[in-house]
Amino acid sequence: MVQPSRRAVIGSLGGLLTGRVAGNAVGSDGQASEFWYRTFDDEYQCMDLVSTDTGVLVLGRTGRDQEDDVWVASLDTGGEVRWTTNIEVSGRSDVISAVPAADGYVIAGETGQSPGRWLVRLDTTGAEQWRKRPTRAGSLTDLTPHEGGYLAVGESGIDHDDSLSKIWVRAVDSSGTSRWERSYKCDHATSITPWDDGYLIAGAKRGDAWVQAIEDDGTPRSEHTYGGVGSENAHTAVGTDDGIVYLGLTESIPRVDSRGMIVKTTRDGDFVWRRTYDMEAVSGLVRTGDGFVAVGEPPFGSTDLDVETLVYTLDSRGRLRETVGLTSSVGDLTGVVRLNQNSVAVAGTEFSDGPWVRAVVLA
Repeated sequence: MVQPSRRAVIGSLGGLLTGRVAGNAVGSDGQASEFWYRTFDDEYQCMDLVSTDTGVLVLGRTGRDQEDDVWVASLDTGGEVRWTTNIEVSGRSDVISAVPAADGYVIAGETGQSPGRWLVRLDTTGAEQWRKRPTRAGSLTDLTPHEGGYLAVGESGIDHDDSLSKIWVRAVDSSGTSRWERSYKCDHATSITPWDDGYLIAGAKRGDAWVQAIEDDGTPRSEHTYGGVGSENAHTAVGTDDGIVYLGLTESIPRVDSRGMIVKTTRDGDFVWRRTYDMEAVSGLVRTGDGFVAVGEPPFGSTDLDVETLVYTLDSRGRLRETVGLTSSVGDLTGVVRLNQNSVAVAGTEFSDGPWVRAVVLA
């Protein structure tokens, strides 16, 4: 089964702010595309990037030791740091995601100590308001805002009757109290995103790419699977006016290991079209005014650009408009979020230099 892969093991990463630089990225047509980038020192590791009303949250941890702290940095749309904070959680902790909440944010993650999951509420300055340790079994995958609180998606183990994992979606209010829960069956779930009056869960089922549309209360709405001779998975799904588009990976192309793909379906989940791209790992998909931006990593040694991150701007049918290559040392690509109408933010961690966030101005 295809999983969103990484091409390098991250070393000791993370750290203090080191600077903001205005620079250029390499475009496929030889022209420079403007961007700003923010760097942090090599004692920090970036694990997720979340869009907010004022900019982005950079989520990570302070290193790779057993007792490292969770680290959160708030940047404005110009790349300036608004605040940073460390969250002490017992045991080695991974931050999974965050959602804006009333007058602040809810940060969620996992630790190796029982109970395995934790929630921390921060105010708009990064000060901790409360923390909780949910006791439900299973792993946490993603969060998305929901009615002043959030929806959490995770997995609770394999059902041995059909060899599928039980995927759960839980609605939680702004105080961290659970309101309802629904469950679904698939191999794994990667993300959950708002769509129409409900949500889209992306992942894989029996080796095929899988997207489950649900109503606002978690009621199943439509289910889509797509597969070829190899394995496929869906990483991120977004809604359009007439259907659903998702970014994923396919292993069904002859003589290649895996490649990025984008699939379009109707609102009912029926297949419309598929396109593939020269990426061996995918990190995120965002919708623009009349198209999409997809971010991933090029196949090792196969690109003419001296880059480690590819930003594809696409039209409404997934056709390539421009490729922007971001140069960096080998490391870990985290994700992409929309900054405003004309730009996106991309984040990752370099193997030797620590986390970075770059804003790419769309043509």
